[in-house]
Amino acid sequence: MTVDPTDPKMAGYIPLQDFIDQDEDQSSRRIRDMPYGKRKEEMQISVSTLTFNDTVTNGESSGLVAVLTNSGYGEVNIYGHELKGDFILKSSLPAKLLPGETATVQLAFTPTALGARTGSIYFDTGNASGDEYVELNGTGVAATDVPADALLPPLVANTMLVDNADATARENKTFAQVRALLGAVSFSDLLYVDGNQNGLTGNMGEDQTVALQALIDGLPTEGGTIAWKGTADFTSIDLNARRNVRFEGIGGNGAGAGQRSQLRCTAGAIGAGNRAIDARDTMAFNLSRMYLIQSSTTFDGTLLDVGLITTGSALTSFEDFLINTVSQLGVAVNLYGCTQGSFRRGQSTGGGVHWGLQDVSGVGFCNVHKWDEVHMKPTGIKPPVFGSGEGLTFQSCNVQAAYPAGYLQFWETSQNQDFRDVNILGCTFYDALHGQYNTIRAYRGNVFNFIGNRMGGSVAGGNAYGLNIGGGTGGVKCLNVIGNNFDGMTAGLAFAGTIAAGTGVDVGRAGGNYCNGATLMFSNHLTTVVQRFIMDPNYVATLPNGDGARLNLKLAVPTSSAGLVSGAVWNNGGVLTMVP
Repeated sequence: MTVDPTDPKMAGYIPLQDFIDQDEDQSSRRIRDMPYGKRKEEMQISVSTLTFNDTVTNGESSGLVAVLTNSGYGEVNIYGHELKGDFILKSSLPAKLLPGETATVQLAFTPTALGARTGSIYFDTGNASGDEYVELNGTGVAATDVPADALLPPLVANTMLVDNADATARENKTFAQVRALLGAVSFSDLLYVDGNQNGLTGNMGEDQTVALQALIDGLPTEGGTIAWKGTADFTSIDLNARRNVRFEGIGGNGAGAGQRSQLRCTAGAIGAGNRAIDARDTMAFNLSRMYLIQSSTTFDGTLLDVGLITTGSALTSFEDFLINTVSQLGVAVNLYGCTQGSFRRGQSTGGGVHWGLQDVSGVGFCNVHKWDEVHMKPTGIKPPVFGSGEGLTFQSCNVQAAYPAGYLQFWETSQNQDFRDVNILGCTFYDALHGQYNTIRAYRGNVFNFIGNRMGGSVAGGNAYGLNIGGGTGGVKCLNVIGNNFDGMTAGLAFAGTIAAGTGVDVGRAGGNYCNGATLMFSNHLTTVVQRFIMDPNYVATLPNGDGARLNLKLAVPTSSAGLVSGAVWNNGGVLTMVP
């Protein structure tokens, strides 16, 4: 016979003892118990007792897990189980465990009465030695009345588009439907799983897709937290409509980059209809203290709604995060159809779109999102933020171009759907701005506030604008550009569109802005039209004593009154004439 001492079943044991020749004729030998000191059939259980959180009577607790391990060198058969008390088994049992194999068993507490409740689960393994029994404890408590809206986000629209599990379709759900789903979410006492203790090695370079997907699939319907130390390499994972899922970093297992928790996509390509992390139909998705890295991956550039993360879910939140993509195409974080987003103390970088608010067809309008203290570093020609949405706020963010040619772009709206109520407050935009590009390009929408920001650098290769407003159907209404610092740009604020076509800027104010270097406050390219616009004094360094309202405003005054509203001015044969 042949015995391989390197076999995993031999780990930690002396594989063979001396040959024993019982009759001393060298013709008959037998080998002593192999492997020495290890039983053939033996099962160990990770816990001897499970104690569940207090649970409302006739309700169901969050799940807890026990991990079964075959610690012998032979197969362990599991013939069944016996469960006693107010407890239920939430996962299936395998028929057998191979040597070294583990199985995660999930249980929940379902009290039928008030007070302490006890029970147990017994696993029938036949004659196997080791553990077969886990004690179960929990306390049933009375239900308390909670206002119906206590844990729900405020209504911001009558309907919202929510991505469903179909890669090609979306559902137009009413808020009543969304709220019904949210009402079923348990926001507290969710299952917490230590990934390193349940299949994740944390070693960079090891594909852990299967282990990570198994942990997700093992979560109860209401979801839970999966935490790990080190790096989890994967190709693609699906949250499978778990309602509340959090990936949490708990540190690194090495030096340098190894000091952080990482989720690293190693897929060779992400094509149309594919997502690295598919969170559609997940009502709450969270990344905490986690670096999400894209390694050697390319996106299908013909479709924006593919990429690293596709949420389509309410209550999306990241904190202390890094989103790092390599591709010049596609989108990293897809927020189409998502509401109630919060992104704090993080960084996004890469050549493609970092934050996609909707797809190229204007589908999946998102709303009520806030970026706070987020550093965005575009490394290509795409703006880090693309698309339209409503109730969007960018506060105390920093945008810095890293592309060699200096494409300091930040946000480009959709040309076929309005934005509504966008606020950019106290942010910094700084680096070279390449000619014919705009840091912000807003085609159409209403209520755009750009207040207290720093924008500047230098212009390379032609005209470039800080804010380029208008030019889309309906134009932009209610624009406020107040108290900003513009430096080294062809113009801080430029306009596009025509009054006759209704694509210009209607109703706005610009004042208290500081323009340094060669920067002009206002400028136009193509045909500029602004109506009902108030210009308070603006400091323009290149024009001594100029307030920017007269000396630094370059407008193409209309030569016809057609389509002009009352109070507008037009060039009537060299005479400025106001429409009565």
